[in-house]
Amino acid sequence: MSEIVTQERLRGVTNFNVIYHVYSRTPHKVLRTGIIHHMNIGVWGDSIVYGGGDENAYGWVGLLRKHYYNNDFTVYDRGVCGDTTQGLLKRFETESDSINPDIIIIAIGINDSELLHNADDTKVPLTSFKKNVLALLTIARQRAEKIILVGLTDLNFEIQEIDSWFSDETIENFDTCLSDIGKEFNLTFISMKNVLDVKNDLLDGIHPNTNGCKKMFDMILPEVQKKLNI
Repeated sequence: MSEIVTQERLRGVTNFNVIYHVYSRTPHKVLRTGIIHHMNIGVWGDSIVYGGGDENAYGWVGLLRKHYYNNDFTVYDRGVCGDTTQGLLKRFETESDSINPDIIIIAIGINDSELLHNADDTKVPLTSFKKNVLALLTIARQRAEKIILVGLTDLNFEIQEIDSWFSDETIENFDTCLSDIGKEFNLTFISMKNVLDVKNDLLDGIHPNTNGCKKMFDMILPEVQKKLNI
C-alpha cells in the first residue's frame, strides 16, 4: 500500500527498497544515505535515438521524456549521430556513471551494418558487433538491473543510393544478433521489424520522421512501463 515518505520513516533505511509516494504513486529509489532520488532512464544509440529525422525535434526518446515530465523520472538521450557499437563502447562507461541509470536502453546497429564495398564488408563486422554488444552489456549489468535492447528499424530501399549503403540481409543479420543476445541473457528485446511504413514514416529513407518516431515510442513505452512497475 502507498504511503507518504517522511524524514522519520527514512531513518534507519539501509537498503534499496522501492517505495511509493501517496500523491504521485511514482517509484523512488531509497539510497543508503536515506535520500530519495528520481528514477533515471538512460538511452544510448545513434541518430535514430538522437531524433535526427523528427521535424518536431523530439525523436522517440524526446517523446519518452515528455511523457514522464513532472513524474519524477529523468530520461537522458545519449544518441550520437553516426555512432556504432565501437564508438558507443568508448563513451558508455563514463556516460552511464554520470547519470546513475535505473533503466538502460540500448538502440544501436544501423551504422554498424552499413556496407563499405560489398555485402560481406560492413562498417563493423558482425562478429565484432556481437562482441561489442556483449561488452556493452557487461558494463550495463554492473550499473542497472533493468536493460532493454531495441532492434534495428526498416529502411526504404526505393530511395536512390540507400541500397548502396545498406541491404535487407545485413540489417536482418544484425537485428537477429541483437535478438539472440537478448534471449541468451533474458533481456527485453523490442523488435522494430515492420513497425514503420518505410514509404511514409522515414524522412530520408533511414531516419524516422515525426510519425515514425511516434510509432517507435508507442512500441517502446509499454516495455519501459513494465520495468518501472507502473
